Amino acid sequence: MLARYHVALVYVGPLERRTYGGANVTNFRKWKDLMTLLYENPAVTIFAVNGNFVGAKPPFTSETVLEETALTAAPSASARPETTPQDPIGKLRQPRGLAADRAGNLYVCDFGNNRIQKFDRNLKPLSAWGRRGREPGEFQEPCGVAVGPDGLVYVADTWNSRIQVFDSNGTYLRQWQGDFFGPRGIATDGPGHIWVADTGNNRLIRFSVDGARELVVAPTTDPPGRLAEPSGIAVDERNRVLVCDNDNGRLVVFDTDGTYLRAFPVPGWRREVYSEPHVAVDGHGAIWVTVPLEGEVRAYSPEGSLLHSLATGTTLGVGLRRPCGILLQSKDGPAVLSPSSAMRSFFAVFALAAMSKHAPERNQTRFLLALAHMNLNAWQAAGDLFEDLWSSYPALGPYHAYYAARCRQRRGDPEGALTW
Repeated sequence: MLARYHVALVYVGPLERRTYGGANVTNFRKWKDLMTLLYENPAVTIFAVNGNFVGAKPPFTSETVLEETALTAAPSASARPETTPQDPIGKLRQPRGLAADRAGNLYVCDFGNNRIQKFDRNLKPLSAWGRRGREPGEFQEPCGVAVGPDGLVYVADTWNSRIQVFDSNGTYLRQWQGDFFGPRGIATDGPGHIWVADTGNNRLIRFSVDGARELVVAPTTDPPGRLAEPSGIAVDERNRVLVCDNDNGRLVVFDTDGTYLRAFPVPGWRREVYSEPHVAVDGHGAIWVTVPLEGEVRAYSPEGSLLHSLATGTTLGVGLRRPCGILLQSKDGPAVLSPSSAMRSFFAVFALAAMSKHAPERNQTRFLLALAHMNLNAWQAAGDLFEDLWSSYPALGPYHAYYAARCRQRRGDPEGALTW
């Protein structure tokens, strides 16, 4: 066939690898009587077809580029440059979704930096992986992340229209396409299914852990369950799927088979730039949502009655805007939370995902985390954060000194409290 069609060169790039499961590169290397390897880097391999390639073959060239799966910082100067340089690890640029593993580590879609960042439970940055691009391990403005029961990290690589899978250290494992159009939400359920909000196609899709499509809730669905630009999604302890039906301004609930169960309105969700809400569920069934355009976080009952409303500019006391991702997390890591413990412990995590280009300072997040520690009576951890913040965040210095003193007092150190 190669002779019949006068094929002189065989190019194996990312598309061929994805489409043909490796594109038979291993076999091509073995067929030395048929083709000769001319050029190779981690993304592209080129072979010359013996007898069809005209002229002298150039010497074989192998180039090594920075491996995407080993990134723990912004790319070096020798790597392909970003349009805009990445921020240092620990600094976020318009983050979107976030998720936690069983150890309490957080994984954040660092949307503006085209990467995933990993933090420990105290918001200490651990690593980051990815850069702008279309190759495995690269991203185009990722919006959603989930951690499965197997501990793997699933990323909705939004504008590459694919799902990428990594281990907890950021090592690339696999990916799949799904005829997506800008998927923004992703979640996993108890049995390990992967649920994806295919935003631009107005549908919800369930996949197996290997990426096999199992179920589609599509625009042809009956009107009660018909979605319009779905964004964030979550799965509750009964494996019901909650979807932020943004353009319809409502929260929709489906069972694990995609059957519509109910919906209720969420004022403030609408078809507008930055309206990318997310959702989380606590152990009592309260449904927590972000309302980016209103600058609020709200809790609703399962029936849709408003339970709480938190305005980020007032209730939380810091200048956060357009809250997006949300996660409920307790002192002991992801757990079933009561409404009161959820109120106490989720603020810091919410703040992490809420930070945008208008409020990029990580210190605001650490301040909220310290408040969360106080509400959990973790006085040592709270005090350490407040004392550290006193010198590094002068704008709230008096508050930090007051809270540092209070923490010392509560852990039985009145003399230390007086020094503050």
